[in-house]
Amino acid sequence: MNWKPLTAAIVATLIGSTAEAADIEHKYLQTPDGKSVPAIRITGKIVGEDFLKFFDARVLYARSWGFVYLESPGGSVLDAISIGQQIAEAEWDTVVGENSTCASACGLIWLAGKRRFVAENARIGFHAVYYTDSRQITSNGNAIVGAYLSKLGFGLKTISYVTSMPPDQMDWLSSAKAKEYDIAVQVLK
Repeated sequence: MNWKPLTAAIVATLIGSTAEAADIEHKYLQTPDGKSVPAIRITGKIVGEDFLKFFDARVLYARSWGFVYLESPGGSVLDAISIGQQIAEAEWDTVVGENSTCASACGLIWLAGKRRFVAENARIGFHAVYYTDSRQITSNGNAIVGAYLSKLGFGLKTISYVTSMPPDQMDWLSSAKAKEYDIAVQVLK
């Protein structure tokens, strides 16, 4: 099957405006025991080709393990999935820090972490994938999200939770929901 036409159609409807790309920064952080650990920080709306910027930052660390810090209202689902796949393959951890919000497509990236960290006052939200022009839910987009989450090891209960909220609403993850929907989370205090 030729995936290019399908992918192009989905990209055209899911990406939206590419005027303001996410900031993707990389650096080494010092751990309390004095080790240097690679870290990549993604802030702002995720748009078309941000997955390439993430790849460029990630490739600098070769096979190192590290952290991806997230603070984003969401954006391009396909870019988020591509970033998430890179995180999962590298077995990096994801973090949503103090007073940060990681919603929509950003939440999909966060789910890719080998370990998922979240500060007590951070917010992680999910809703169904939708067409940006009509704000109608797209079954193709949600099927792609389902396949991605399945590959990450999540079951149907989690996939249904992540894709069930209407586009004009957000389902904010709580400790109780994380437990109910089999999402392993480590809370930072």
